[in-house]
Parts: sequence; structure tokens; C-alpha cells
Amino acid sequence: RFIFNWRKYASDKIVYPHFKNLIPLFKKYWSLFTSFLNEIDLDLNVQLCDITYVNHIDRGDGWDSIDELHNVFPSLSGFQENSLKALSLRTVASIPDSEQSMIMNIDHATRQSDDQEIIVFSITSRAITQSYSAQELLDIFSEGQQNIVAKFESFTSSGMHQFWGKRERSIEDD
Repeated sequence: RFIFNWRKYASDKIVYPHFKNLIPLFKKYWSLFTSFLNEIDLDLNVQLCDITYVNHIDRGDGWDSIDELHNVFPSLSGFQENSLKALSLRTVASIPDSEQSMIMNIDHATRQSDDQEIIVFSITSRAITQSYSAQELLDIFSEGQQNIVAKFESFTSSGMHQFWGKRERSIEDD
């Protein structure tokens, strides 16, 4: 397995590490990884590529109780007030005109680091592949990232987009 991870911590003073800014680092570490495999005479057999975005939405950021999650996710409206006690939602769907599938999870949780009540909203784009060149993998990841951003924007409310200071942009911005 080759895992390339990034995240923004609340204490970070730096700008969020957008996808396009991470491409050079991915290429560097992928090259090191494949060189290492060559040195020890192991074959590379890539079968699956995932790109996942994990978002923590704190209680108080658009929702104060689990019954208000429709403020964040409009498609979750329709529950009778005070009826929703817990939430764990998982969807898996193929992406039209693509070799990729989309996995979306929404879970009501408590973050261990600060005991904060949160909604964990994760979106994964997954592709089965036989490719192993850095550029071919980046193409898969780029398509996945575009699908994730589109799904995030379509599934969350415009009110939350305003709350987060989200601006109109092209996919390449992220």
C-alpha cells in the first residue's frame, strides 16, 4: 500500500493544502516508493486508487442539535422534530461516464481530541486500475477530486457554503 495523506489542523497558521498544491509532493513520494520497490526487486501491482476528503462539521457550525442537520444537508429534511437520535448514513454509487465509484458517509460522532460533538462527512472516489505511472494515477485522482468537490457542493446547503466562506470557483481552484 502507498498512502499519501494530508490534513489541515485547527492550529495551522498556513493556508489549507489544496489538492493542486500537493501534486508535486505526491510525485516526489511516488517516485521514491517506486524506486525503492525496484531496488529490492519487487513488482508494482496497483489495483485500486482512492481519494478521500474527510470533513468535521462542529456542533454550532450551522447546527446545534441533530434535528437541525437539514441546515447542513438539505436532503436530510423530513424527520419529525426531536425524532432523530443518531445518524449514520452510507451511500455507494457509480459515477456516470466514469470508471469511478463514489462512497459517501455521514456520521454523528464525538471528536476524541476535544470532546466536541461533530458530524463526520467523508467522500471517497474509488477507481479500479492497472496503471502505475504517476501521471496516470494523478489523472485518476484529479477526476476523483473533481467528483468529490461536486458531490460536496451539491449535498451541502448554500447557507453552509456562505457560513464556510465558500466562493464560486472552478474545480482547478481546489
